[in-house]
Amino acid sequence: MSDYGVLASWTKPPYTTLTAYDLNTGEIKWQVPNGDHPPTIQSGGPTNTGGVGARHGIVVTKSGLVFHTDDIQALYETLQERGVTDFTQEPIDHFYGTDMGLRDPFGNHIRIAQLKAA
Repeated sequence: MSDYGVLASWTKPPYTTLTAYDLNTGEIKWQVPNGDHPPTIQSGGPTNTGGVGARHGIVVTKSGLVFHTDDIQALYETLQERGVTDFTQEPIDHFYGTDMGLRDPFGNHIRIAQLKAA
């Protein structure tokens, strides 16, 4: 165990990442930690380690974009106020969090998710 309660010999941060791939070459363009791991922070460990809960529910493919938000209901209401009407799904709760769907003006699918805290 590390000083902050994580099996450091088995896992090292970041625990999860948001990764952008060049879909033509398969090359990773950039990679950043995706969220935080609250038990690590509560035990005095570092922030920006990637949230363990983000491992569930979201898969990004070449057919669309997925964005994360901290307040999906507020974002949904803001988008409506700004004239967005092409929602394919209003915010719906799932075991991993809440998500919604919409299309951009060119018909591309967009998913937006708010993950539950780990």
